[in-house]
Amino acid sequence: MEAETHAEIYALTTANRLMLADILDSLDEVQWCTPTLCPGWRVPEMAAHLVQPVLTSFAHVFLTALRYRGDTDRTVDHITRSIARRPRPS
Repeated sequence: MEAETHAEIYALTTANRLMLADILDSLDEVQWCTPTLCPGWRVPEMAAHLVQPVLTSFAHVFLTALRYRGDTDRTVDHITRSIARRPRPS
């Protein structure tokens, strides 16, 4: 199997992100508030977790990790929930 070029990888990644955005955009309010397989997380938290690396700086993650004394689960949960609280784009 040939290694994919950066352009091909970028195109596939972009297509996957757009597909996910379309799926999330198609959800009604009941579906949007549905619990996921991650305890305590609904669809907004899962969606926020998926975009967290794009929206969160290393400094923010580092400072939040200090706040939670290096507890990665609590750090990620805190950042994810803060992103999920943002208004849903219309």
